[in-house]
Amino acid sequence: EARSETDRMILYFTDGAMPARNYGEELDILKDNIEICRKQKIRLFGVGVDTDSPTAHGLDTIRLDCIEDIPKVVDGLRRRLTV
Repeated sequence: EARSETDRMILYFTDGAMPARNYGEELDILKDNIEICRKQKIRLFGVGVDTDSPTAHGLDTIRLDCIEDIPKVVDGLRRRLTV
């Protein structure tokens, strides 16, 4: 939050349903952090390995199902950073 960059992005990588354990507690933490990012104008971007579960929480998400999908992630980041 204290950094001076004009464009900030956090990549949220997950390989399963989010949240997973301690569902209620983790869900509250996840929602709080999504809201903090929104208020701080930090872009939150999901990368789902064999899942698109971040979309259920409003995250812009690219699904990564195999090694050949890595260029999709890189291209997706490039497009989002030039917006």
